[in-house]
Amino acid sequence: ITLTPSPASIVANGTTTSTVTSGVITDAYGNTVSNGTLITGATSLGTITTADADTITAGIQVATSSGVISFVVQSGTVAGTANVTVASVQGSASGSTQITFLPGPPAGTISLTPSPSSIVANGVTTSTVTSGVITDAYGNTVSNGTLITVATSMGTITTADADAGTAGIQVATSNGVISLVVKSGTVAGTANVTASSVQGSASGSTQI
Repeated sequence: ITLTPSPASIVANGTTTSTVTSGVITDAYGNTVSNGTLITGATSLGTITTADADTITAGIQVATSSGVISFVVQSGTVAGTANVTVASVQGSASGSTQITFLPGPPAGTISLTPSPSSIVANGVTTSTVTSGVITDAYGNTVSNGTLITVATSMGTITTADADAGTAGIQVATSNGVISLVVKSGTVAGTANVTASSVQGSASGSTQI
């Protein structure tokens, strides 16, 4: 049984959905199965929200129409790959597909750690600021390439801007983490270094 999810990727926020549609299901001789033929559907992540066509049989059954089944998979709040499987209640037809549950936008506090935390104000020395793992509202590590806007009140950020189309300097996450370099100016004092997500609501700050 061929299965096609639309879309193939959804955000893991507990509300987004993907509709999975089969190809035409046939018997061993290529004949389209009868209307109402029951197919059991299951998913390893999220839930199938389509009504069960046969409450007596274990699992969720979907009935064919013109040899085709269609059902809806709703995301959970855990990012990952949902393995969606189907198997005929009678006979031996089966199939599978996958739906990617993507992390949502960044949320919460971005922890920032400068190393070193003190540098000489000579216009040359630098400190590397590294974040903790940035997550969405459900604790999923954000996708690689998620943009975080960074700024400093003193000195300059020398890390290349990852998105020239957005105001300020953006740094892209890798495995949920950002890293940026702050170069001292020639005025002594305390630099307030801030980070805030371009999308979502995550933010944080530190001092050098």
